[in-house]
Amino acid sequence: MTTRLSKEYISSQAGVFSHLCNEQLDKLAGQAAQDVAASKRLIAALKDIRDRLLPNPDSFELKRGMEVGLQGSGLLEDVQELVDTLKGTSDMYPLPVAQTDGAGQPYPGGELTEEDQKAIRAAYLAGIPIKIKSILGELTQKRKATEQESRDIQEANKAQHTALEERAKRLREKQALKSTTEGCITLVSQDGMVLQELDPIFQNNKNVVLAAVRQNGRALEFAHPRLKNDQEVVVAAISQTEHAMEFMGDVFRENREQLLLLIQANEMVIGFGNDELVEDREFLLEAVKANPMTFQLLDESLRNDRVFIREAVSRNPDVAQFAGEEQRPFAEAIADIRRGGSLIDLPQWQNDREVVLAAVRRVGGALYYASEELRNDREVVLAAVRQNGFALRYASEELRGDREVVLAAVGQYGLALEYASEELRNDREVVLEAVRGTGFALRYASEELRGDREFVLAAVRQNGFALMHASEELRGDRAVVLEAVRQCGLALRYASEELRNDREVVLAAVRRNGLALRYASEELRGDREVVLEAVRQNGYALQYASEELRGDAEVLAARRVL
Repeated sequence: MTTRLSKEYISSQAGVFSHLCNEQLDKLAGQAAQDVAASKRLIAALKDIRDRLLPNPDSFELKRGMEVGLQGSGLLEDVQELVDTLKGTSDMYPLPVAQTDGAGQPYPGGELTEEDQKAIRAAYLAGIPIKIKSILGELTQKRKATEQESRDIQEANKAQHTALEERAKRLREKQALKSTTEGCITLVSQDGMVLQELDPIFQNNKNVVLAAVRQNGRALEFAHPRLKNDQEVVVAAISQTEHAMEFMGDVFRENREQLLLLIQANEMVIGFGNDELVEDREFLLEAVKANPMTFQLLDESLRNDRVFIREAVSRNPDVAQFAGEEQRPFAEAIADIRRGGSLIDLPQWQNDREVVLAAVRRVGGALYYASEELRNDREVVLAAVRQNGFALRYASEELRGDREVVLAAVGQYGLALEYASEELRNDREVVLEAVRGTGFALRYASEELRGDREFVLAAVRQNGFALMHASEELRGDRAVVLEAVRQCGLALRYASEELRNDREVVLAAVRRNGLALRYASEELRGDREVVLEAVRQNGYALQYASEELRGDAEVLAARRVL
């Protein structure tokens, strides 16, 4: 007998089916999440279940192609079980029969009719699409994320492969370049440290090594020992980095000139000189002259030594910026003078011995602006007159009578004799020093020495015009006058009347300067030979010839017009 089931019972039985199916779906989804390929196959299976089941629940069979797709995935049996459950034919989950009612009490009825079974299946199937749709959505998102990750991995692998290929290509090209000088230069110009990879023959090639150390000074480490002592190579390396110093040859540590050359390129080299050099005050002054930044590396005692600062800044005014805060104004005053500033613009420093010394060593005449005290300072005045002897004019009276000071002054500028004391203007050594440098200084010699033949000869040999300051007696001395006119023909003007009529003297004068004919005696201005010599030297001398010779054809032909 067939019993018609109530709607409540059908609904309760559909819930059992729903629970069983959802449990299966959750199990399959969990497996698929661990396997991308399984995920794709499950999605396909679920879509097929949905498409086959909903339109016609009675025609529910797995397609042959679907079975093939699920083979080996570990999901085929699970999907088949799900399908069997949906069809109500699974041994594990059989379509329930009327054993109990919805309250758990034994159901008194008999077997379910076919219509009851369809009703139960229809009620259950009505909830299946929602679950399938939810799972499909989740799996689709996971699949997309996984596929993107897979694409990213593929792209990364592709990029890595491309990079490896590019690197291999560069290595092949690099290896080819290492075989030629030009190739090696190209490589080390890009990375100086490549020098260590080159054949020793290229490590001994100056052009290759130069290119390497200019790119990276540390490459000097891999140069041939010969080139570690090469001035041009080492300077290039140290100019690039001070770290190259530890690789330079010993010749640079011992040789004063070589070390100074390197210091010019990099001040840090000062620390690599031998002890004797780095303690040599003059060497250190030359070092800061070559590179002012060296000053900040010196011992503190030197950096606060005003005398050392003055000498250092005088040699290189840029040193001033590295002086300590306390000494900087002083250093800047010295620098200002060294750059062409005047002591007149630095009134606050006119009584500072070091500043004034710097000023007079540059321009001796700056002594004029020094304080009275410093114009009486022997060292200051000596520095001034050695730069410009004329500065003797501004020295104190006491120092203008100092023999050493005056000798230094007239040795630099003979006419400074004018400002020497009367006593020293009668000093043979002082006056001789003056007239040897400037013959005209004879003018300021004592009357006694202006009558001294030795002094006058020395003076006219330097400047013939000095004859004008010689004593009358010596202006009539033939030897003295001959020396004078040979140096300057126009000095004939100051010769005695007798010697202006001396043919040899006049010839010597006009040969030096034809215009000296003007000072010859009337007799010699009519002497053909004398006039010819004069006009040959200077055609304008013709105006001083006698009237007769001014029209002489030979004289006119010989005339030289300047």
